[in-house]
Amino acid sequence: MSEKAIAVYSVTLVILIAFFLFLAIIVLMYWIGIQTEQTSKVACGLKLTGYCADWLKSGYDNSARPDWWSMNDPKDCDKIGIMEPSADDCKGKKST
Repeated sequence: MSEKAIAVYSVTLVILIAFFLFLAIIVLMYWIGIQTEQTSKVACGLKLTGYCADWLKSGYDNSARPDWWSMNDPKDCDKIGIMEPSADDCKGKKST
């Protein structure tokens, strides 16, 4: 085998390795995006539960409604459909 043939195989091998690394990076970034979305759903659910638990201490009295919803992280829960709850939401009743 000549040295030119070995060089061509080496270049082809390097190109294939680079392609598969690029593909792996794309797949990893997509997977991280999915995990981040699921994590924020869980975090917002925990925020909702904590808010309702704090409000339950006062018997869902509107004058004693917790005021920390917009101040605590995660702040973008409304983007995934979790808004500041009403008393009916916290009690488990569907609000219309």
